[in-house]
Amino acid sequence: PQDGAATLGRMADDFATKLRWRMDTPEWSNAVETSQRDPRIIIGTSDGGAHLAKDDQADWSSYFLATWVRERKVWTLEEGVHQITLMPANLLGLPDRGSLKVGGWADIMIFDADTIGPWRKEFVNDLPGGGGRYRAYGHGVHATIVNGQPIVLEGKLTGRLPGAVVRPI
Repeated sequence: PQDGAATLGRMADDFATKLRWRMDTPEWSNAVETSQRDPRIIIGTSDGGAHLAKDDQADWSSYFLATWVRERKVWTLEEGVHQITLMPANLLGLPDRGSLKVGGWADIMIFDADTIGPWRKEFVNDLPGGGGRYRAYGHGVHATIVNGQPIVLEGKLTGRLPGAVVRPI
């Protein structure tokens, strides 16, 4: 039987098979679009790191830009970037963050709007005490710049760590 064959397959690889969960039905898509448009909603995902050993949706921003901005056109590119930068910064009491201005703080992701999207994830054990988490890689991302210094260029870490803890004003 099929169920038996699937169980034997999982046992043969010591249950190392990983499956990606998708709920993309028309009903789900409509509900998510409606939620995104509600002004009380912050677009994004987080459980504060409570489930790092599970798929923590670390690729949510590239997924959002690819799916809800480029493909489904729920947002223009400018609106989509606003929703994931300035909107949460303002709601979190960080008025000096979330936009580009001369002399201001900025973390910048340089990406190609035509190719941005999630690509792959890998599980890495790089947390204190050997703890693990998923590291996400995206298509179309060229650089991440923090406080004027590149920390990632074409998918490679530069070794620079110019970031700082941010607290509401």
